[in-house]
Amino acid sequence: MRYPIAFGDVEIPLFGSYRNQKVRQVFIRRQWQFLPQTVACYFDLAAAKAPIAAGHNTKKIKFPMQKSFLLLLVLSHTIHLQAQNSPPAVNRFLDVSGALGDKEGTISFSYVNNWRVGKSRKFEVGLGARSTFYSGTDKPFYTAPARLARSTTIPFIIVFAGHDEKNIDTLTVRKPSVFSLNLSANFGYRFSSKWYGGVNIDLIGFSLGSTSNAFLLSNGAISPDPAVKPAHFNLLLTGDNDYGSLNSEFFMKYKVAERWQLKAVYQFYFAEYKTTDRYQVAPDGTKVDRFRNKVNASGSVSLMIYDVRSVFRLPTLRT
Repeated sequence: MRYPIAFGDVEIPLFGSYRNQKVRQVFIRRQWQFLPQTVACYFDLAAAKAPIAAGHNTKKIKFPMQKSFLLLLVLSHTIHLQAQNSPPAVNRFLDVSGALGDKEGTISFSYVNNWRVGKSRKFEVGLGARSTFYSGTDKPFYTAPARLARSTTIPFIIVFAGHDEKNIDTLTVRKPSVFSLNLSANFGYRFSSKWYGGVNIDLIGFSLGSTSNAFLLSNGAISPDPAVKPAHFNLLLTGDNDYGSLNSEFFMKYKVAERWQLKAVYQFYFAEYKTTDRYQVAPDGTKVDRFRNKVNASGSVSLMIYDVRSVFRLPTLRT
């Protein structure tokens, strides 16, 4: 049977049957909906009686105001500590990743600002800035414009479209080297306190790099171009509609220390070069100077992940 305990103007539920008997110890438990645990308070009362109010099946025990204040203080302090243990609303970190492919590789540095969403704050979405350095040796770059390379240019559908092989020429760059700086979109999910996974992709930015010798294979003929160079403007438009050099990752992280994590990553990187003296002639007579290398770096491992809040003393936001 449930009885209320009253002190001052406050009543708290009391469980158990105490009719016509002395109360030596009273345990008060109240379940808060927003707490994952029960808040329990213990009071030792000396030989208190619980008279039954006339006409009502309830009991009221008068507590001294000191113990009333103590109860409220304990409850308030417990709730405050529970709020402190919840994940911060914003996750900021630095990310240094390395990836290797076939005679090519990348290293990237990222700053990420993610907002945790949902009641459990397991999902993350945010923006960041990423610089990527790409280098290779004797790498083939293929015709970049989507209207020539793919059977359709419809956004997103182009990712699954077939290649139009008859329109694709090859530019072999002897020493490709590209430095890109892009704004990135980031998505993540926290599986546990140790495991975290997600995806990210570059949106827009610019690239720099050195010129290189190259050979263009077009219509069965090979011609040299001594000064090919990276495309300077980068823009995500999905698939072969993209312009420039863009990076994207699928990854899993494992927390090894309070501020450090390891990351296994599959990286998909677009590197784009432009010719200066030699061009591909499209079927409609237009000249094509853009060529792209799609870098697949699977099974690569991140060098380190570092919690940036303590480095720059950024505030921790809570809701």
